[in-house]
Amino acid sequence: MGLQFAIVFEDRFDNSVGDAAANMQMLGNTYFSHPNYIQVKGKPLVLNFGPINYHQPDQWTQILQGLPQQPTIQALAGDSGQIGHGAGEFVWIYQSFIDSLTNFYNNLVPNLSSAGGVAYPGYNAFYAQGGGSGPSDWTIAVGTSTLQQTLSLAAQHANQIDYVQLATFNDWGEGTMFEPSVQFANSFLNTVQQYVGSEWNNDHLNSVIRLQNLRVKLAGNGAAQGQLDQAFAAFIANQPDQANSIMNNVGLQFAHVPNLDITEAGVRFDHNGNGGLIATHFNSTRTSVKPRHSHRHARVHNKKHH
Repeated sequence: MGLQFAIVFEDRFDNSVGDAAANMQMLGNTYFSHPNYIQVKGKPLVLNFGPINYHQPDQWTQILQGLPQQPTIQALAGDSGQIGHGAGEFVWIYQSFIDSLTNFYNNLVPNLSSAGGVAYPGYNAFYAQGGGSGPSDWTIAVGTSTLQQTLSLAAQHANQIDYVQLATFNDWGEGTMFEPSVQFANSFLNTVQQYVGSEWNNDHLNSVIRLQNLRVKLAGNGAAQGQLDQAFAAFIANQPDQANSIMNNVGLQFAHVPNLDITEAGVRFDHNGNGGLIATHFNSTRTSVKPRHSHRHARVHNKKHH
């Protein structure tokens, strides 16, 4: 699929410098040479969500020694000095919102060896509701305006930062979700599409949702699933029209399946109650996706709340 990835290393879970070094060695041996691993400044990128337990450069000398390749390592904004080794920094979600982002881009980034920007649709402190300890008394309005503001700031400093992280964590509870929902439909994904200049648009996103709906409705039907595999492959090959054509054929071939309700490009296929098939034209603007509530609150660092 061409997906690139990098590791966020959290030293809070290491009981000793030796543990941290062993974990870092495993990451280096397993992932750094992967062709899809993200490279920054010609080296594998490793983010440290902290540091949390180890705040001295000599400790990080031990943690990083013996790796097959020294990484481009970044700490949270303002904390690179605790790691040393030419560490860069990445900015996260902070209570002061635009002020903290502006300070990072204007005052910290010019002095860093590497830097990562951030964009997000909002934030709701969720510690209390999630059963964790931490401040739960502040929010950043969740909506496309917040996402556009954070993306715009990152764009203004595109020549100074190495990447932009779409910060989503405990997403539904904390309001950092990018996924489609009843409330926001595809608006967050649409905003990112516009930012990166994607050839894909809202209709394409709805087509992907349509594929998922067909997968569920036709579960256990080997013949249908085989054709849907072809539609998936067409999406991966950046051929959404071909994918839609395949799904149209699937919808017609398996119209006898009860409660088959398939939407794409303004067409819904429904039964007429007499064994026939009705094609109804309509404008599909809302997609319902059940939120998943994550309880990984323990991994959210209090530095988020500056």
